[in-house]
Amino acid sequence: MSIIPYGKQSLDEKDFESVLKALKGDFITQGPIIERFEEALRRRVGAAGAVAVANGTLALEIAYAAAGLEREKRILVPAITFLATASAAMRLGAVPLFVDVDEDTGLLSMRALEAKLAGRSASERAAIAMVAPVHFAGEPVDLRAVRERVGETMLIVEDAAHALGAIDPEGSPIGGSTLSDAAIFSFHPVKHITTGEGGAIVSRDERVLSRARELRSHGMHKDPKRFQLGEESPFGGPFYYECEEVGWNARITDFQAALGLSQLTKLDCFLSRRRELAKRYDRALGEAPFREKLRPLGVRNPAHHAYHLYPIRLERRSRDESLESIAERRKELFLYLADGGVRAQVHYIPLPLQPVYRRFVRDPMRDYPGAMRYFAGALSLPLYPELSDSEQDRVLDRLRRWCER
Repeated sequence: MSIIPYGKQSLDEKDFESVLKALKGDFITQGPIIERFEEALRRRVGAAGAVAVANGTLALEIAYAAAGLEREKRILVPAITFLATASAAMRLGAVPLFVDVDEDTGLLSMRALEAKLAGRSASERAAIAMVAPVHFAGEPVDLRAVRERVGETMLIVEDAAHALGAIDPEGSPIGGSTLSDAAIFSFHPVKHITTGEGGAIVSRDERVLSRARELRSHGMHKDPKRFQLGEESPFGGPFYYECEEVGWNARITDFQAALGLSQLTKLDCFLSRRRELAKRYDRALGEAPFREKLRPLGVRNPAHHAYHLYPIRLERRSRDESLESIAERRKELFLYLADGGVRAQVHYIPLPLQPVYRRFVRDPMRDYPGAMRYFAGALSLPLYPELSDSEQDRVLDRLRRWCER
């Protein structure tokens, strides 16, 4: 029995040829292919520039730092997201403040965001330096609504790891908005395009981009106008560099960038297939026996959704069914699918439940009801461009059997 994963890369001969050509070139790292990939990505999303890095987590760390998140400052993070959205901030010495999500979409709740900011003193409000909205599953967050609630001075860095190719509610590609300070993408194999591992920071602010480029490579720069060494010093020269702040070795390789360039030419095809598969799921789940037991997340505009994931939720059997009961049925469905060769996944365990973050949380069940209700019944079905109709039918057949038991 073949296994159907929840996600996987889509590679072809063109990709292999691109990587091999790069490996045979003069540079396999810090070379010109990286700049070509960054330029192609910049054009695709409508940003002023792009900075490619080794993975999406480092993209978050560097974007936060480059935009201006400082030690002991607070950052607002949705309760439903991957660990990295919060851990990247903690590694900078910042403190995550979790915000509840809308249980029907998994997106940052505007009502919860307002509540998180309400009643704070001026100094408490000033300590919250940034918000990191997550375009969960590929569904764009309403950045205009976020900006209206946090004000003009709070920094916004979009976690767009799920959303390459998505379009925001105002018609701009995710990554090209004027409402945020930066956005990041991930190029992990299950994402829309892959570089093996990789990520990127995009922004319309040249200051953010310049700082991100330096932080990517240890914080080094070779700008003579900024050197503290005297211009006439015999210790200077064309080889000279200085470091004003500690950075990372977050460089991506040229052969990874070559793969990214090749993959980027196929992004529209990848998105089209993901949307087609999502439409087939939507159609099936709207009929018996699914519609009484399962439902997809709410979607504003399917044509603008990037469909990195296709999460469904188990419907409550009754209004008073406990979250524990729903979660037990979700586990049963997860194992039933696995027994049939279908590898579903859960995206994500609420961050307030994680031991590393518990010191920032009082009562996860009470304080994050949307996240807990979403999590209890959430399950992501297989979705990737190479998933065939017949394989998707296998997934639906296995779901149907569970619903009819």
